[in-house]
Amino acid sequence: MKQAFRVLIMVFGLGQLFSCGQNNQLSAWLENDKKLSQQDSTALSKWLLDNDLTAEDFKVSEPPKGHSGEFSVVVSGQHIQSIRAKGVKSLKGLSQLAELTSLDFKNFKQTDLSDCPPQLKLLGIAGDELLTLDGVQNCKQLEQIKTVHSAVSSLEPLLDLPKLTSIKINFSQLSTVEIGRSAPLLKFLDLSHNQINHFAIHAELPQLEILVLDDNQLTSWKHNQNTPLLVAISVKNNRIQDLTTVAPINSVKRISLSGNPLHDLTALTDWPNLKSIDFKDKLADSSAPINRKIRHANGPLELQLAEAEYLKQKYLANSDFIESLPEKTGGQAYGVGKNISSHFNLHNNPTVSGSIKIDDLNGLMRLPVVSTDDLLQYHRKIVMRGQASVKQGSLNIYSPTEIDFWDMAKLFVDTPIKQRPKDRDDLVIKGFIVNRVSPGETVEFSTNLVAIAGKYLLLLGPEQGEASDIHLEFE
Repeated sequence: MKQAFRVLIMVFGLGQLFSCGQNNQLSAWLENDKKLSQQDSTALSKWLLDNDLTAEDFKVSEPPKGHSGEFSVVVSGQHIQSIRAKGVKSLKGLSQLAELTSLDFKNFKQTDLSDCPPQLKLLGIAGDELLTLDGVQNCKQLEQIKTVHSAVSSLEPLLDLPKLTSIKINFSQLSTVEIGRSAPLLKFLDLSHNQINHFAIHAELPQLEILVLDDNQLTSWKHNQNTPLLVAISVKNNRIQDLTTVAPINSVKRISLSGNPLHDLTALTDWPNLKSIDFKDKLADSSAPINRKIRHANGPLELQLAEAEYLKQKYLANSDFIESLPEKTGGQAYGVGKNISSHFNLHNNPTVSGSIKIDDLNGLMRLPVVSTDDLLQYHRKIVMRGQASVKQGSLNIYSPTEIDFWDMAKLFVDTPIKQRPKDRDDLVIKGFIVNRVSPGETVEFSTNLVAIAGKYLLLLGPEQGEASDIHLEFE
């Protein structure tokens, strides 16, 4: 009992030691090369000076924590990952921050996005002095962009970005939007709260899933059939009076039309996969069969439920998920060789890299990967990513997962509700994602290691029988 109490005191004391006395002001980090690399410190100091910003106004946080306040930076491993600020005049010099992947700038003081850092993945920018997105083409790694309260009148420059998955341009000056070039990875397009009176898709958008055009001035829109994954369209609060001018979109399952001067929905009868219509106003023929698809209740609760159900559906459709393992663990691995290095610290999730070779694997088993005696590192999350191959037999790598789609849906609704309804436990799934490796092929995999106290284990096994000559390379 005394020993257990001593351990508790030690853990509590260490926690206090690491949590107290820290200076999270950026000015202190710039002066400490153990906290921030010399290159990042020099580049950021010059950028602050050029933009009339002072380090004393910025707070520093480290993953898994995010930004704190309107002026903050996120630092990981002595390198700046993200910056949030107001009143920025220029992006010049930020490309020297090699690991900078995210920017969030309000009240931006430049007319374009010249000197956009090429390594950037996420960009959030607001300011009525921003006239154009020109310059964003330099950000070849950009995956998501959000522009609000700007004077931007064209999204054309974005269509040159090969990795872009999400575009959100709101409260800006878009009026005519024609998409004439393919955006191969774009999944989400939100152009709500503009003055769009003409919208047309002429090019292939093979990954587009959600299109939002709410609060514009549309009377119709033009669309082709090159969006095979588009399942949801929202055109609320526009000027649409007639749906016969819109060609049926085969893939769409949900459409939102509330706030339009519509009195007839029968044209939607020809949309083969339509399941749900969001519409509140009075219809000329209330008995038309298509009206049975109207979702009458669309308050915050119903909207979040619908979003959560959609997210769950898409996740299960695009992943190999099982609720339980095919058999109990207890298999055997023979001829195991490991070359593994790991890194544990208090601020980031632990990392593991290296390789594992297995001559023969018989049955499902938990294979030890790394371990630690540090009580503060017990039960941390370790994600193992890499490539797997097997010469004989099929290999399955199982990743334990638990996902709350209700919580995920909060990010996509205007009025998020914190508490999940008591009868909707089905919106939480718990089980395993399966990475399947066939003989003779190399497969990219990502898996969560199983944490048992300070031991971290890889859950794997053959599809059936045995698997031989297995190689895992990970970093």
